[in-house]
Amino acid sequence: MADLKRAVEAAGYLLLEPQPADEAAPDRERLERERENQQLKRKFVVGAVISAPVILGSFPEVFPRVPPLLTNPWLLLVLTTPVQFWVGWQFHKGFWGDLIHRSASMNSLVSMGTNAAYFFSVAVTVWPHTFMGLGAMTYYDTAAVLMTLIVLGRWLEARARGRTSEAIRRLVDL
Repeated sequence: MADLKRAVEAAGYLLLEPQPADEAAPDRERLERERENQQLKRKFVVGAVISAPVILGSFPEVFPRVPPLLTNPWLLLVLTTPVQFWVGWQFHKGFWGDLIHRSASMNSLVSMGTNAAYFFSVAVTVWPHTFMGLGAMTYYDTAAVLMTLIVLGRWLEARARGRTSEAIRRLVDL
């Protein structure tokens, strides 16, 4: 039994000892869900607010009245970095866990895709003479918007799960 327990823990799972039923558990669960919803909402709002000027600055031919400062790739780098690494931290953390366990999930896809766009854009920004001659362009808008929209999806999913849990709890109480 001890070998099985060690194997499960080595695979990255946490074994918990059975606990007696606690009347406060649903409230703790509800509070945790609300905290997660608030965090995802905050990340979405920050991502959306920062992504808007990145989109405007990335497409000056579509938005001709945008200030020239917004088209500066260094400013786009500064604006996109918090979206990539703060808003999307949960995906990068999940991808790291996937790497450790030699598996893949949605976190892997999101992290690799947005990191490819972000780091290629950084390379174009840092070494423009090397890449611009080849017709390369930055993709800061892609990294920022994808990350923001996927966090929006996670937030909507968490809200729906919370409402479903509450509805089931009310039915059980009946």
